[in-house]
Amino acid sequence: MTRIHPLDQATVNQIAAGEVVERPASVVKELVENAIDAGAGRVEVEVRTTKSEVTAIRVTDDGVGIAGSDIALALAPHATSKIRTIGDLSTCSTLGFRGEALASIAAVSRVTLTTRPRTGDEGYIVSVLGGSKVDEATCGCPFGTTVLVEDLFFNTPARRKFQRSIASELATITGLIEACALTYPAIRFRLLQNGRERISAGGSDNLIDTAVALYGHELTRDLEIFQKESGDVVVSGYLSRPSLSRPRPYQIITSVNGRIIYSRSLITVIREQYGTLLPRDRYPVACIRLSLDPARVDANVHPTKRVVRFAKNGEVLAAVETAVHEALIKCASLPTDDLKQHTWQHQFPTVPEVREAAVVQYYAVEPHTISSESHSRGLQVDRQLRLTEMEMPLLSCDNTPVRVIGQYEGAYILAVSPTGDLTIVDQHAAHERVLYENLSAKNTGTGESQELLAPVIIYLTPKEQSAFEELVPLIEDEGFKIEPFGVGAYAVRAVPLVLGRMMDADSIRDLIAGLIQERPGRVEEEEERLRRTIACHGAIRAGTPLVREQCERLVSQLLSTPHAATCPHGRPTMITFSRQRLDRMFHRE
Repeated sequence: MTRIHPLDQATVNQIAAGEVVERPASVVKELVENAIDAGAGRVEVEVRTTKSEVTAIRVTDDGVGIAGSDIALALAPHATSKIRTIGDLSTCSTLGFRGEALASIAAVSRVTLTTRPRTGDEGYIVSVLGGSKVDEATCGCPFGTTVLVEDLFFNTPARRKFQRSIASELATITGLIEACALTYPAIRFRLLQNGRERISAGGSDNLIDTAVALYGHELTRDLEIFQKESGDVVVSGYLSRPSLSRPRPYQIITSVNGRIIYSRSLITVIREQYGTLLPRDRYPVACIRLSLDPARVDANVHPTKRVVRFAKNGEVLAAVETAVHEALIKCASLPTDDLKQHTWQHQFPTVPEVREAAVVQYYAVEPHTISSESHSRGLQVDRQLRLTEMEMPLLSCDNTPVRVIGQYEGAYILAVSPTGDLTIVDQHAAHERVLYENLSAKNTGTGESQELLAPVIIYLTPKEQSAFEELVPLIEDEGFKIEPFGVGAYAVRAVPLVLGRMMDADSIRDLIAGLIQERPGRVEEEEERLRRTIACHGAIRAGTPLVREQCERLVSQLLSTPHAATCPHGRPTMITFSRQRLDRMFHRE
């Protein structure tokens, strides 16, 4: 029988560290939050890296510092200046309160802490290795605190082995400093990587000035500042006009009483207020800051304190909904072409809406009227189909084992097989599969390029830049030609041949945004994902009207691929209803 025994202190410390310090970005988060709690007006984060890992993190602030008599306790587990009794948990307004951050970091690294209190004449320095103090002395130093973390996870090799890619780590750290600067615009934040400045923002207590420093005027001009008080809940921040959106919600920053959090319900409320002003798969750029009684927020439900729980959750969500709604109504009066096309009565209906009848285009009789717009779309589709035809042996349209009979709502091709089965083809998924097979047939590094008619300038946030820079060589292998074009800006001069030469800035930016999300790390997986993304953006879109000949060409191309049943993301490209199944559905048997 196995006996129960207590764990030694070193093991206990490492287990505790595992709950708080998952990765280098966790270290930055904890140290920056300590600096904010110390009343800092300036916080500087320096990260030293190699090609494969973060080797050191230094966080410097000009806060109140630590008294010499408290240094030993500052590095001890669960020793804190934030609370004294369990009752303080319900009123705590600081970001940290459990006293576990420094002790947890020190348990799995080499930490050198240098500090000088504002009221002191001398500073103090202490070194800790794996949780054990190595040295302590007095020293001369500026007011505030500097924490240097080196050899992270030196005594936990298993955790070190499973760290994420350096690009992913830098993107997470950069995104954290972005969020902190927007949440605390009165504090000056600076981020450096190997001596190179990546972020310098804040310090003026002006949210728009901070956003300009982070994102530039190009993005910031489409933001609307707002503040709304609902009872004891104050909601403030900014929202983007509908003309500015992202394919994912990664630029929606939410905070509660200064604590940066992730809340799916808050993101959902924010997105729902845009309704049809944004496509279903688009999200706004937003910074939403909530202020309310600390007693109504429980931040002690998760070790990293990134998830919180609200008392009267419905009231908080309602306050956010009202604030966002009113801010968007204010946006409606601003002179942007995108908003002129919408009415807020449609967005926030007071009577049930009636959907227009579905559009089915039958090909028994060819269309007899051609507008300039439909002609332009038809030429674009012809170019897209011609590019994919060049790369593969095609079935003749006459030999295609289905007969196209129509197109449903500009999204689905309707066809009938010789046996009378009805086949419905998703035109976007079908062309996506064809493009993907074209790209996969080429060897890495031989992607053909198409020069754009004019270079497209895209602007990336600091977080996006951190992930993008490492990805550039891989992107260029597939046919992109990209050059730096000033701070946070890049000039795209060529794109893969399959994308054509008419891509606009928004389309290219969305494509790149899809590539620089959290990445798997292995080159083979990144190449695979890159091809899937290019295929998705180069494919014929749902909602594009096609004439019969274009439908037949697309179906023929699809049936010429080795994996015609699904798109590269695993969605079906076509669904077939047999005549017998249709008869059963209509009770004709």
